[in-house]
Amino acid sequence: MKANFLLVLALSLMMVSCGGGSGSSSKTAGTSGTGEVTTNDLTKERLSGKVKSIRQRVYWALEKFGRIEKGKLQNLRAQDYLREYNEKGFLTEETFFDLRDSVVSARKITYSQPGQIEKEELYDGKKLSSVIRYTYENGKLQQKEISDGEGKLKERYAYSYYDSGWLMDEDKYNAGNQLAQKIVHVYDDKTSDNKLSEKQYYWGGGSPYKKETMEYSASNFRVPGDIAVPEKEMLASIVTTKYQNKEEIFDGWVKFENYNQFGDYQTRTLFDKNDEKIEISEYSYDKYGNLTRFETRKRLITPVAEPTEPAEPQEPNEDGEESEEDIEEDEAGEDINGDRWDAGTGAWYDYACDEQNNWTRKITYKIEAIDRESIRQFYYERTITYY
Repeated sequence: MKANFLLVLALSLMMVSCGGGSGSSSKTAGTSGTGEVTTNDLTKERLSGKVKSIRQRVYWALEKFGRIEKGKLQNLRAQDYLREYNEKGFLTEETFFDLRDSVVSARKITYSQPGQIEKEELYDGKKLSSVIRYTYENGKLQQKEISDGEGKLKERYAYSYYDSGWLMDEDKYNAGNQLAQKIVHVYDDKTSDNKLSEKQYYWGGGSPYKKETMEYSASNFRVPGDIAVPEKEMLASIVTTKYQNKEEIFDGWVKFENYNQFGDYQTRTLFDKNDEKIEISEYSYDKYGNLTRFETRKRLITPVAEPTEPAEPQEPNEDGEESEEDIEEDEAGEDINGDRWDAGTGAWYDYACDEQNNWTRKITYKIEAIDRESIRQFYYERTITYY
C-alpha cells in the first residue's frame, strides 16, 4: 500500500459522461443568504432539459456474458422513488415505494410563486402526517409552522434579517410557543459577497451550546479537461466550538479543498479537538458534475499490535470471498507519518445517459479497501419524462 494516501489512485472508469444529477450530496444552495430563490430544483439536481418526472429503482448488479445487468429489485426505500416537477423546474411531489410498489411515504409541495414554497404535506403511507406552512414578506421567508396531520402545532421557526437583507436570527419554538433554540448568523464584509462567517447556537434560555466559524479562500479549481474557471472565494474550513459552563471548548474542525466548477469540494479533511487529522475523504467528478469516485481513510485511534511474522496468503473460499485472516490484516492499515490509518473504503460509479445528457443507468462499485479490487454492487435505473 502506498504511503501517500492523499493520492487519488488510478482506476479505469468505463464511463459514458452524462449531465444529470450524480446522486452525490449536492452542495448548491437553492436560496441566497437573503432568502431569495437563486436556482430551481432541476438546476440543483444537475438535470438538463424540461424534466417532468423521474422514476428511479435500484437492483442488484449482476454480470452475465460479460455484460452488467440488473438483478433482483432491492429494498432501498430512500432510492426507490418518483419525483414530479412543474414546468418552472420545481419539485411538486416526491413518493417513495417498497418492493411491492406500495407507497411508503410521500411529500407534496405547493408554491405561492415560482420557487417560493407555500405548503408541504408529508404522508406516512397514504395518511397525512405533517403539514409545513411558509409565510413570506417582501419575498423573504418570515415563518415556518409545522403541524401534525390533524392540524395541531408541533413547532415553528421565525426568521429575522439585517438591514442589508441577509439572514440574522433563526428562532425555533416548541408546541407551547416557547423559544427552544436560537441560531445567530454573522457575515464577513471582507469577503466579496458578505459570506457567512459564524453561526452561534443558543438554547431557549439564552445559554450558548455551539459555535461554527467559517473561513474562505480563493480556490484553485481542479476541473476535468483543464477547463479554465475563474478563481473565487470558497469555503475553506469550519471550526466547531462547544460550551461547557459557558466556557468555550475547541471541538475540532474540517478543511475543504480543491473545488470544481460546480462548487463541490474534492478533498475534505477532519481534525479532532487535538488538531490532529482523523479522516480524509477525496471525491472525483466528471465534467458534468457527476460523482465518479470517492475514497475515505480514517486514523486508527487504538494502537495496532505489530504482527510477529507475515501471515501466509489465503486462497479465496468457494464463494470467492477472502478469508477473515486476510481481511483483518488489511484492517490493520498502514503507518503514515507515525500514525496508523485504516485500509480505506470508497466507491466508484459507471453511468449511461439519454439524449439530454441525464443519466438513466448508474452502476455502483464498492471499494472495501483502497488497494483491493472493487466489488460491483447496485444497478440504478431511472426513467425520465420531459415536457
